[in-house]
Amino acid sequence: MTGPNINPQVNNAGGTGVSSIGLRGLGSPRTLVLINGHRYLSGNPNDIPANMIERIEVLTDGASSVYGSDAVAGVVNFILRSDYQGAEFSTTYGISVKTTARARVITFTFGQTSDKGSIMAGIQLHKTGQVLSGHRDFSKNSVSLYGTNGLSPYGLAYGQQFAKGSIGGSTSSAFGHIQTPDAFRDIYPCSFLARNPGTTGQNVATDYHCYRNNPTAAGPSDKYNFATVNLI
Repeated sequence: MTGPNINPQVNNAGGTGVSSIGLRGLGSPRTLVLINGHRYLSGNPNDIPANMIERIEVLTDGASSVYGSDAVAGVVNFILRSDYQGAEFSTTYGISVKTTARARVITFTFGQTSDKGSIMAGIQLHKTGQVLSGHRDFSKNSVSLYGTNGLSPYGLAYGQQFAKGSIGGSTSSAFGHIQTPDAFRDIYPCSFLARNPGTTGQNVATDYHCYRNNPTAAGPSDKYNFATVNLI
């Protein structure tokens, strides 16, 4: 199974919610997905409620001579229940210990059979709540590495070496990352400035300070800590 649901780890990269099946590492375009022996146009197994599936048959041999080039890697055939009579309801519920993030799965299947034929329908809802990286101590900070010979509170061990680290993030921060013009070097002896919080930025002498890549005695880092608002 490849191409997971909406990517839970990156807010802005996401996904379409579509999964695909790929055999032999040849990719989903070379694996044919069938339902009861018929071609399944979307090929997305997420569209099939689990309660409606009786079994899954997998043909691991190449079947391109029978089905065409989209079956070079093999065929996966979902066999649905037949002559089903009645209704079935199931639910699954889970909750994170440290936050109120909940995971819910609800499945309903209905079938009716008579002498004239049979009909079956199903629906499945799967909803997962968010857990922000800021909810956990181990993931709430973006760590910037800046060396390989030392130890810091955010050091990462590689054998006998340690990579120094500090709370970092993106230089595209809320208060700017402004290159200092030469005319202002007598006021700010640094290459970049950041605007002081709560100021308009119109007073050159008081509304700025030298950009801090790392926390110092003068204040916290000016980098944007994007980790805390991402999802685990």
